[in-house]
Amino acid sequence: MNRLLCLIVLLAFSGSVIAASLRYGVPIRYDDRQAKELPDFSIRYLGYFPKVVHVGGVDGRSFDFGSHDFEVVYGTEKAVVHWSEGTGVIAAVPFDVGSRHFVLELMQSALGAGGAASAIPPGSLVLWKGANYEREQRRQLDKSGR
Repeated sequence: MNRLLCLIVLLAFSGSVIAASLRYGVPIRYDDRQAKELPDFSIRYLGYFPKVVHVGGVDGRSFDFGSHDFEVVYGTEKAVVHWSEGTGVIAAVPFDVGSRHFVLELMQSALGAGGAASAIPPGSLVLWKGANYEREQRRQLDKSGR
């Protein structure tokens, strides 16, 4: 009985350590489609939804303007965040949940070391509190003299 109780306590503790280790500003794996618990909300990858648009008639080209969709949950509030590189622009996506502002980055982070953009590992995203993202952007601009 004591061993079973110790095992249950150990498992419960290890789960909270894993959840507590997810934090803002660092890559978080999303491709397992499991909900990720952050201090302010949870986020879950819903999948990639293609939207192919053909332009230019018979000799034209097709472009994929699809999006990677993420469900964000704060209490009873739910929102879907859409991230797309369809226009060729790889940029952060701002979103609001629970009356707070956040930023989601995929593929590359504008806030890499030394002020240069840095790659985000495939299957990962980076989340920021909005104010921290904006403050870090200003800090990097000040360091680069722009």
